Amino acid sequence: MSKKIPFISRYLPYFLAVFLITGFFALGVWMDNLPRAAVLLLLSGGFIISCKRNTPPLVVAFILFIVALPLNITMILPSNIFGMEIYNCSSRGVPSNYYRIVLSVLDVAMVALVVTAIWQWRKRFVDWIKKDRFFLFVVAVSAIWIVISTIIYKDTVVLFKQIRFFGYILTFTFLATKQLFGLLTLHKRKIFIALAISILLQALIILAQFLAGSSVGFDMIGESTLISGYYGTSAIIYNGTVFLRGYGTFAHPNVVAAYLLFGIMIFNAFSGFSTRLKLAVTAVATVAVLLTFSRMALFVLLVHFCFKILDRVTTKGRARIMGLSFPGVLLSRVVSIFNFANSSSSERIALMKNSVEYLRSNPYLGVGFGNFVQYMGTIASETLIISNGRVLYEPVHNIFMLFFVENGIIAGVVFTVLLLGLILISGQLAFKHKRGRVLWLSIFVWFLIFSNFDHFFITLPQGVAMLAVFTAFCKSFLISIKSDQGMVKTSR
Repeated sequence: MSKKIPFISRYLPYFLAVFLITGFFALGVWMDNLPRAAVLLLLSGGFIISCKRNTPPLVVAFILFIVALPLNITMILPSNIFGMEIYNCSSRGVPSNYYRIVLSVLDVAMVALVVTAIWQWRKRFVDWIKKDRFFLFVVAVSAIWIVISTIIYKDTVVLFKQIRFFGYILTFTFLATKQLFGLLTLHKRKIFIALAISILLQALIILAQFLAGSSVGFDMIGESTLISGYYGTSAIIYNGTVFLRGYGTFAHPNVVAAYLLFGIMIFNAFSGFSTRLKLAVTAVATVAVLLTFSRMALFVLLVHFCFKILDRVTTKGRARIMGLSFPGVLLSRVVSIFNFANSSSSERIALMKNSVEYLRSNPYLGVGFGNFVQYMGTIASETLIISNGRVLYEPVHNIFMLFFVENGIIAGVVFTVLLLGLILISGQLAFKHKRGRVLWLSIFVWFLIFSNFDHFFITLPQGVAMLAVFTAFCKSFLISIKSDQGMVKTSR
């Protein structure tokens, strides 16, 4: 007599599919964009079909998250519902997405990931949580901080952004277990294909944008409206000619460059796949990174390739390459950062100076998570920065300073210590065992540069997702170092 399968266990994929279809379709319809609704329905349909093909729902949810990460499909919640103001969406009368509640397709994918994880590990989930005292401590601290902030600020935007940020980080950090790592290893070919398609799609869109000098009709998957030379569109000028920087389907060239770089590093770490395919995808993605004209991305890319070369030559060869390559790379980057004639550099320095003053005025609780721009435009309006004839409404381009200003010194210290502690412990093991150190070094430099010279790891849903995956990578890296089994190779 066959064992009866519980009702929830049998039909969970269908429940999730209904949730995804409802959530995705609502996003598309709310935005009055039926092509986007069709794309979102395709994602949810793919979810249920994949589950029916004997792929564990948790693996399918993980792949769904990979596919959804590049899609800048969002919905801005109205600030007024039935005449009641839910939150204040403007600063000095100038609307900005920095202080609006923006739902993302990633939020729906994250819920699906959490639900499938709880279901798949339902028999051991509670025991794992009880045993992971450090995780419980971090959850408790995060929850207390969210409650305190909600009571003090009474701000819906602050509450929503805190839940998203801590929810993403804590979820991925907790799910990065030996069990998940082993499960994903069994289905790594599907993950490899999903990542390859996502990387190539972004690279091709960037190439098309560069050649056309404008957006190329991929708004159904989140492409912004772009016209080179127009206000709000990032471009470079060379010999009097304006060139559009590649956006892909991300909010800014720096964000898509960070995504492609991280994707290249993880993609090439997969073991058991064609080297030619890896080289082809890497070459196309590298060209796309160059077309973003991101100085940070260029620096990380050069350092990554230098690490790869150094790892394959003799000791004398390493010394020669170090002597020839690194001084030039580092010098060019330092000169670029501190070139005060460059408007981008001067703006970032001015924002950093303002941040110090904001922190002095609000040292204990900060100005509220996600409230940097609103605070700058209202309470500290005398510090507004005028650049190129426009008011600069942007957060400080450093996630640590931004976290300190928005959450206060105590929360900033806790966040910095926990994050850097996780990074350094994983790095210590990588060098101690001499396995995977090139991968760790490259991703560490990636995080170091983008976290210190931009803010999207905290302010944008796609950036928060990348930071969450990065923290999971650090924890999973410890597992792959300690175990011979792994989804990514850890050999030199």
